[in-house]
Amino acid sequence: MIRDFVYQRLESMINTVPTEHSQSLNQYAKDFIKGIQEKCDVTMSHVFIENFPMIVAVHDIGKKHIPDYILEKTTQLTDDEYECVKRHCILGYEDLQKAFNNTSLNKEERELIELCKESCLYHHERLDGSGYPYGYKQIPLIAQMVGILDSFDAMTVNRCYKKAMSKEEAIKNLIQSDKYNEEFIYVLSEVIEDENETRNSDK
Repeated sequence: MIRDFVYQRLESMINTVPTEHSQSLNQYAKDFIKGIQEKCDVTMSHVFIENFPMIVAVHDIGKKHIPDYILEKTTQLTDDEYECVKRHCILGYEDLQKAFNNTSLNKEERELIELCKESCLYHHERLDGSGYPYGYKQIPLIAQMVGILDSFDAMTVNRCYKKAMSKEEAIKNLIQSDKYNEEFIYVLSEVIEDENETRNSDK
């Protein structure tokens, strides 16, 4: 059993970064993990499944350390600025280390924090080795899933420097990139289709 203070501490960390991105990811997280549970041959604990939305929401907490002028920049980042942004993965991991380092946690709580740390540290790694911060090809399961949701959201949200893709175009882009677990992408595509069908039926 995970105690309230653990959730409260995680939520306080999430609240230190802009919420729009995390909120839009959260709307897909529950259906996405349910679809993976039903359709993919992967082993996930109940801590993993039940806390997936929280783990997704935590992934970008390291961005609180990145200067606003970089995060809000409307033109292309310089090489130095991009290197600074890439640090958010490691910084988020370190924030979680510090927040729970001297805390007595039970087995389920330790598992949750480890999943959150993996989500922070590896969500920009890619299966072809092109990601960061380490260029790993062997990526923890949780980070593969969070990385897909994170990339999908980034593609489908309007930015001052780029126009949003349609959700269908973003799914196609993810599949063609060879950077992600294709089976997981198809689960996300079904979540999007179901969402569209529900929206149309409500009209």
